Amino acid sequence: MGPSWLVLIGILTPLMGIVGSLAFPHIQRRLGWSNLRIVIFLALAVSCIPAYGCLGFIPFVKHNLPFGGLTTPGEMFGLAIYFGMYG
Repeated sequence: MGPSWLVLIGILTPLMGIVGSLAFPHIQRRLGWSNLRIVIFLALAVSCIPAYGCLGFIPFVKHNLPFGGLTTPGEMFGLAIYFGMYG
């Protein structure tokens, strides 16, 4: 990935953080969840990031699948959006 793509990821992550911080209170109210339940949900969502990154160390995934382990630029953009929303 070139420097301009990394700059775009650097802008995209905090932008999605703003969207997430504005959206999750509405989602919490709509679902009727307590503060504890939404914090647990967000913690579990963020803990999926290292698990997905570790998929790249599994030989089957590394050699047979076109995704897994944050190896493509598309996955990095997806990570920026996901981490921004839930992180």
